[in-house]
Amino acid sequence: MNDNPIAKIHSIISQIMSEDGFQNGSLCIKCENNLDVILNVSEHEIKLIFNNNKPVVKITKFVTLSFDISAIVLGQDHGMIIVDKFPDVPFEYEWLNNENHDA
Repeated sequence: MNDNPIAKIHSIISQIMSEDGFQNGSLCIKCENNLDVILNVSEHEIKLIFNNNKPVVKITKFVTLSFDISAIVLGQDHGMIIVDKFPDVPFEYEWLNNENHDA
């Protein structure tokens, strides 16, 4: 991926909105429709809250589990995917550069 952070964000969002979704190791995030997003910005984090047409995260280990994403929290050093009816999924930003990272 490009070292430009805006180019990385554009690439990841474009992949999320694509037919195949954004894939990283055992994790895939996909949204088939336009999103309604509430953006909350504080000193320490940015929180994207999804109300309608939520993106879906699929986690594949031995079986594939799919969950709606309620929010994505972007902190200074790491992020968190908040999913419905499942424990939150933390991630490190450096994992986004490693296509083989397992969530």
